[in-house]
Amino acid sequence: MATREEIGHHVYVIAAGPTSPEAIAALEGRLAPARVIVLPVVTAALGDTAGPAPLILPGAGAGERFKAGLAQAIAGGAAVIALAGELDTATVGPLADLIARVGTGVSDIAFGLRAPLRATLADRMASRLVHSAPGTLSWTAVAGSAAAFRRLPFARNDDGDLFRAELALQAALADLRCVAVANPAWPAPRSAPAGAVLAAVVTARAQALHVLHDRRFEMPDPAARPPYQAKFGYKTPHTVALAQAIPGSRVLDLGAADGYVSRMLAERGCFVTAVDRARPPHEPGVPFVVHDLDRGPPDIDFAAFDLVLMLDVIEHLRDPEAFVDALAARMGAVPGRRLLLSTGNVGFIVTRLMLLAGQFNYGRRGILDLTHTRLFTRGTLERLLRQSGFRIIAREAIPAPFPAALGDGLVARMLVAVNEMLARALPRLFAYQVMVVAEPSARFAAAREPHPPDAPMRTEGSR
Repeated sequence: MATREEIGHHVYVIAAGPTSPEAIAALEGRLAPARVIVLPVVTAALGDTAGPAPLILPGAGAGERFKAGLAQAIAGGAAVIALAGELDTATVGPLADLIARVGTGVSDIAFGLRAPLRATLADRMASRLVHSAPGTLSWTAVAGSAAAFRRLPFARNDDGDLFRAELALQAALADLRCVAVANPAWPAPRSAPAGAVLAAVVTARAQALHVLHDRRFEMPDPAARPPYQAKFGYKTPHTVALAQAIPGSRVLDLGAADGYVSRMLAERGCFVTAVDRARPPHEPGVPFVVHDLDRGPPDIDFAAFDLVLMLDVIEHLRDPEAFVDALAARMGAVPGRRLLLSTGNVGFIVTRLMLLAGQFNYGRRGILDLTHTRLFTRGTLERLLRQSGFRIIAREAIPAPFPAALGDGLVARMLVAVNEMLARALPRLFAYQVMVVAEPSARFAAAREPHPPDAPMRTEGSR
């Protein structure tokens, strides 16, 4: 059996049902010398029992009781926390085994399942889509380290029986070391409706793909899932930018993020200056200017550049109209000096269908990125540019980045090819992103020029 040092000084057992003094004594004996604290969380007083004083939550479902117990155990300094239904002498052994697996470092979370294990359709989908341990969506008991539970947003889970499935999905998404242990001693748990469990699995997968945002499945893992990724190997704004830049040209990359496109352009013989609000953690390999674009274009000589890039930047600006106005004035109407700009197309067919279904879900990436302050269609983007004094000279319809979401396999490549074909035919509907090449209009630049101080302004009647 695990020692106190292995398990920790405090083991909290949250029982969502009755407990017996005999079961508590047996559990303490199995986990000795670790200190075991049993907290029954029930909906009504248990009568005249000799067990520990319960936490009474009238009318609370299983999920609400487990959440209250978890919060109290974490606040109480628990090292290992176990959740179970009723605690009796038949389940003491299997529960002690789960706690020992966590306490000895075998796993971060151990799920106790009733044997024989019967994996449902939702379990099979969860195993495939979010890599959860088989059968864990309908666990009867679970033990985990307090550190593991702190990583899970369990407080946002359902107050009823769906809590179990949500907790298992969260553990899988958080990349915790999970193990499932089947034992015939466990009673069958109360299960949430199959449709609700399936919906939770699909939502968890969609969250992992950044298709939508659901705070139940939002895992604090920014290092593993950076907000912006370079996308090459198929048609994206990055590959179009590389194709547009002529070797030897001078490129200004506004909103360069980590500088991945800037470095690729430099490797192709371009002279690149990158601009963003924070310097990347690694050496960008090109001159880098730290500047917040919400304050307007940077104070540099735009005459020194042939091509200005704004790849997926304009949707992050607080006042894109003011920025583009200022950018047109700074670039000037110089033949050959161009702006290459891309943004998500909120008119994309998937977004339209979701809205038709009453869904407008933000996510960590994509068109409805949580950091986007403005949304554009191809028409609204081009209108903004024209009204700021740019002339549109080319357009590109960008397909959805299926390889980034599904993995760079045959299916993803086929979807890109189909999407690209449809986007060429109906770009307003099937383009995931819109991309334009524009240049400042000479006529607009002339109209912007101020009158000389001593020159009379022309009026309608003057000649």
